[in-house]
Amino acid sequence: MLKRVSGWQQNIVSYGGREVYIKLVGQAIPTYAMGCFLLPSGVITDLTQVMRDYWWSGRSDAHRWPLLVWSSICQPKRMGDLGFRELHAFNLDLLGKQLWRLMRTPNSLVSRVLAGKYYPGSSVWTAQPSNRPSYAWLSLYVAKASLQPGYFWKPGIESGISMFQDSWGGSSPIQFSTKHIDNVDALNERLVRQLFPISEATAILQCPGIAAPSPLWLFLSRLPILPKVRVFDWRFANDALPVGARLLTVGLSDGHCPIRGVHIETALHAIREWPEYRL
Repeated sequence: MLKRVSGWQQNIVSYGGREVYIKLVGQAIPTYAMGCFLLPSGVITDLTQVMRDYWWSGRSDAHRWPLLVWSSICQPKRMGDLGFRELHAFNLDLLGKQLWRLMRTPNSLVSRVLAGKYYPGSSVWTAQPSNRPSYAWLSLYVAKASLQPGYFWKPGIESGISMFQDSWGGSSPIQFSTKHIDNVDALNERLVRQLFPISEATAILQCPGIAAPSPLWLFLSRLPILPKVRVFDWRFANDALPVGARLLTVGLSDGHCPIRGVHIETALHAIREWPEYRL
């Protein structure tokens, strides 16, 4: 990745171009390795630092003041951010995909080899750590331990759910005071509340929520404008422009407008008060 970034910095590109470089090249290079192994935290830190430095400075060897926390930039676009990948979470997601394949295709060669060596007679979800495992299996086991609290079953006919061990939509198995037969094709809220106590029915019907998207960013993302203009709008909306008010917080400026020196220079002041400098 360092060799690729060293080639990028020879060209002066806008923030829109940097976004494309980071997403299509920088975050794509380690994808194959992350689908097989859990990258060490030091490697994740180094890769993230390269992308962060290039995003804010246009160079991999120049560290500039980041105007926003990198974790906030890695939020999805529908939440109003740029959608960069948080590499550790993405690594766990790719390994979770491998776990899903092991569960869905138990007769594949790799599934049978891993089952025979690490979890004979059980499933990948109930497998326990073994002595001297391979790094590939250790990576899968760590990913399973990290992702398992977020997995839940969809109740239905022959769903194979363990009522007292598996999650039904909450973060832990449901404790039933009485046993019931799983004989419905889909969850019926009225029937669930009729069969189960209030606390248990609420836990069964509870599903992970999806945060509401940002209407403003959805509107901006659909406009037929240049990427650099769209990213500038995002930086303006998130107060990520190097104006006097932001530089004042770190002691790099007195915060006043450099033209008249009377008012504190904010992003809105710089754009609204000076028509000749408007975009």
